Amino acid sequence: MAMLSAAAIPLVVAVILFPCLIGWRALAGFDYLPAWYPFMDFMQRHVRADGTLPFWMPQLLCGMPLGEAVGVSVYYPVELLGAWTGVPPPLLYAWDAALHLALGGLGVWRLARGLGAPPAAAWLGGIGYAVGGYTLQHLALGTVLSLRATAWLPWILLAADRAAAGLPWGWAALAAPLALLALSGSFQALACDVVALPAFVALGRRRGSRLAAVGRLAPAYAACGALAAVTLVPCARYFLLSMRHERPQAWAGQFPFTRWDAATLLVPDCWGSALDSFGPSQYVTNHVGLVIAGFAAAGCLLDWRTARRWVVVASLALLLALGNDTPVGRVVLGLPFWRSFRGARHWLGFVQLAVPLLAALGAAAVMRAGRRGWRTLAAAWLAAALVLGGLRLFESPAWHWLARRAWLAERIRQQPGREAEMRTLFGRAAGRAAALCAGCAGAAAAVSAAPASAALYVVVAGSVAAVELLRPLLPTLNAMDAAAVKRSDPGDEPLARFLLAQPGPFRTFSEEYHVLLNLRLPTGLEWVAGYHGAPLGLFARFYDATLNCPDRVRLDAWLNTRYLVLRDPSPYPSLRIVRAFTNAADERFVLCENPQCLPRAFLARAAVAAVSDAETMANLCVEEPAGRTVRLAGRDAARYTGVFRGGRVTGLRLDPNRIEADVESHGPGLAVFSEVFYPAWAAFVDGTRVPLVRANVLLRAVPVAAGRHHLVLVFDSTLFKLGLWLACAAWAALGYYSWMISSLPKENAEGGAAAGS
Repeated sequence: MAMLSAAAIPLVVAVILFPCLIGWRALAGFDYLPAWYPFMDFMQRHVRADGTLPFWMPQLLCGMPLGEAVGVSVYYPVELLGAWTGVPPPLLYAWDAALHLALGGLGVWRLARGLGAPPAAAWLGGIGYAVGGYTLQHLALGTVLSLRATAWLPWILLAADRAAAGLPWGWAALAAPLALLALSGSFQALACDVVALPAFVALGRRRGSRLAAVGRLAPAYAACGALAAVTLVPCARYFLLSMRHERPQAWAGQFPFTRWDAATLLVPDCWGSALDSFGPSQYVTNHVGLVIAGFAAAGCLLDWRTARRWVVVASLALLLALGNDTPVGRVVLGLPFWRSFRGARHWLGFVQLAVPLLAALGAAAVMRAGRRGWRTLAAAWLAAALVLGGLRLFESPAWHWLARRAWLAERIRQQPGREAEMRTLFGRAAGRAAALCAGCAGAAAAVSAAPASAALYVVVAGSVAAVELLRPLLPTLNAMDAAAVKRSDPGDEPLARFLLAQPGPFRTFSEEYHVLLNLRLPTGLEWVAGYHGAPLGLFARFYDATLNCPDRVRLDAWLNTRYLVLRDPSPYPSLRIVRAFTNAADERFVLCENPQCLPRAFLARAAVAAVSDAETMANLCVEEPAGRTVRLAGRDAARYTGVFRGGRVTGLRLDPNRIEADVESHGPGLAVFSEVFYPAWAAFVDGTRVPLVRANVLLRAVPVAAGRHHLVLVFDSTLFKLGLWLACAAWAALGYYSWMISSLPKENAEGGAAAGS
């Protein structure tokens, strides 16, 4: 208990200081803008309106299920809390980042303490993990899922050892964080952990007990699947229908950790990448740090017996992170399931955990060894510096080290008038980094039992602040800069006022994503372009066809896309230019209106059976949408073909889980909705269920008889209901088991643990 209370002090300090450090608008990376902010705002608005969670989001990619989509964490505790409390999304995710960074650091601290490291040395490892390049890279990019996965990884490894030892709570302790990974939508990290844990457990056991230890993980895996069934069961269907399932091995091997990135493990490549926006680029910020690496090397030299397991873990993970560059990586990426994820770089999470943990062991060994330990540490730092220098000279010219001043000058030249703001942001980051480090050092000194340990920690923390901490903070500058640009965009507000004043509903396409996503998407406009997460394969094929179509506006017309924000409208002569504007980055855009735009719901004039999706897309590229001839796909499509007498659709009402409309048809016909076809939707005409037909590759069509009818589409997912019941039953079983264990006499519980071992 005393150990936990001591650990709580730095944890509370970190949670309080971190949002102040990064600013509550700092999570402005690409993944945050097109996904998390609109999703949370959308859920909060509908929870306030009718008190229920929306299961379908029609505003993005012609519709996608929030409860089933790969990568959407509707049922993660933070998401549920944010939806029901209405905390502003930027503030919610700033606190979420603070909590998970502190949780990850505390997990490494606990791992190090379990290996015998004193508190000061353990906190060195914890802070090294929390402010490592891999972790802060996810923060800067706004990849909320990956940030949460890094927080849970040390706790999962702790629980895996507990489960492998056969302790009564072992399987439950491992199942819970694994299930939380699934509930958060971190499927890549979950897949890596499930594959890695047997090897991790086997490395920590004697040869004769390895098989039994690995076998004890099976109940935890089963319990994890049951606990997370509410996500895993429905996502299985969505995954098979999404573009992820269709991806080749080359796609899975994108963005691996390459041998050219080796130098960035010690110092991040801050100043020379072509992908830089305002700080480190997306795929080169992998550093663990020179200070941390030196302590880790000392740990290997002074305490090899304890360190060897983690050295093997880091080495194997680094091998897998190389992806297609190694035979092992090619085999793994060639597996059917793995091919659907760009998962090679996720293995770096194990490297980024193992090295700070080894650094904690090194700091502990230095304390114990006295002068010999300090000499070993100095030699390790010298070796790391020589390796770093050699890699840097091998990777790029020597002037690369001196590029910071030129880089900052170039950024200021590209954005005139913002020099003072940029320098202020840089200075604030430096000051806050020092304040954070001083706060953590003070907390560690307060809870350390030995003054020598506290003094060593203060020295180490100061070194980390000077050498390591400032550079990882540059991604937060990137985010602050991006947020500032979006707030000061001169074209934003007039464009928003114009679009929101138009009668709807309608969809808008934009080549500048934040024009819609920063403010407009939450206020009612709908985005129909861009691949984020795993859109349905139907939408992906339709969107790809728009890029290859001679006049893409023909296809956009079927999607109810009335307005397009384009850099160059000249390839599309049928568009009517409404106005031109320039954003804060001096990029020129043109707002155009599509006169061929079809209504959100209409009655088709004719329907024919489709030979294939490719043939359908080829015809749609050359036919006028005004003809309203649809091509039907599916086993019973031929039943609904023919030429129709027309009619009209009125009273259209679009809700997240329900669509209603009144139909007046002059004869048998088809009501077509500009919504993506998905099996979980059911159609009812005057209360009687009727089949849904897939029209024009992507859209939904409902057969109607002559006369007046009330048509209702309802999102009714049987798989989601099954997953919900399985998850409820699993949580109840876990609670009952926990109560049974806690009610046992102490001697019986200890006897059960001994028998399990």
